[in-house]
Amino acid sequence: MASKVAEDPLKLFENSLVYREEKIKDLPSFDELCDAADDELFSKTVRTPNHVLHALLPPPSTASQNYNLRPARTHYNFLDMPHI
Repeated sequence: MASKVAEDPLKLFENSLVYREEKIKDLPSFDELCDAADDELFSKTVRTPNHVLHALLPPPSTASQNYNLRPARTHYNFLDMPHI
């Protein structure tokens, strides 16, 4: 049986293991980290014309260059109408 003096460090060590285990569960998986890094690299490559990889991207299609969205309709005017 551990003495009272030795019990505290053992309890601290046990608590730190439980804490670390909980923290490890909160970490993203390796696949999630890779996906996030891929997304960040691609978005930086697309947004930055002088990026090393930007020249390797295919040219933008004519459809994406001429695509115009209609202005967004606001729905606030429906809130001001009196209820019938």
